[in-house]
Order: sequence, then structure tokens, then C-alpha cells
Amino acid sequence: MSFSYLQQKQLKLRPVIDYINTHYDQILTLEELADIMKITPQHLCLLFKNIMQIRPFEYLNQVRINKSKDFLINNFDLTIGEIAKMVGYDSTSYFCFVFKNIEGFSPGAFRKRHRKKFVDLVG
Repeated sequence: MSFSYLQQKQLKLRPVIDYINTHYDQILTLEELADIMKITPQHLCLLFKNIMQIRPFEYLNQVRINKSKDFLINNFDLTIGEIAKMVGYDSTSYFCFVFKNIEGFSPGAFRKRHRKKFVDLVG
């Protein structure tokens, strides 16, 4: 099985990516992520940006927001604040800020859209 050049480069980051994907709900530091690969935080940032085209914490935010979308769609009983904490944000307002930057609208608007789709399908 041969890997493309990009896939080979991404394999270098696999331990950090796996760690982020598993521990997204916790407070993560750049030092902690760099230590996984036994490199400096600066080197990790450069490597991540070169390979993934984004910084490590941008990737972490994407993972957190994707996980939060699952909770928003499938758990209408959870508040946005509860979901923010479940995906690793201490601040609900910061979670909403990041969500809107990535998705283009607030978590509440996202939930409302999907609730309407669900009601239309069921009703």
C-alpha cells in the first residue's frame, strides 16, 4: 500500500491528531501536544501548519465544534452551556464565538435549523 506524499506527511502528526481527537473535551496546552512528539511547541506549530494548513488549536476548535454539532442535533435537552463544557470550553460565550466563526451562525441557530428539519421529517 503506497501513501501519497501528503498522507506520509500527515502520518508524522498522527499521534498528536489522535490525542486531540480523544482528549478534545479537556484543557490542552501546546507544550502537552508537542511533548507527545518530543519536539518544541514552536516546531509543532510549524509542522502542523505546513502539513495541515492550520494551527494545532484551529484543528482542536474544528474537532470541538464538530462534536458539539452532534450534541446540538441529538440532545435537545442539553443547554448550549452544557454542550460547551462537554466539548472542552469553559466559557459559553467563547464557545458561541468560535462556533459562529467556523459555522457562520450561532449554536442556537444551528440547533433551531436542525430541529425544524427533524420536525418536518417526523411531523
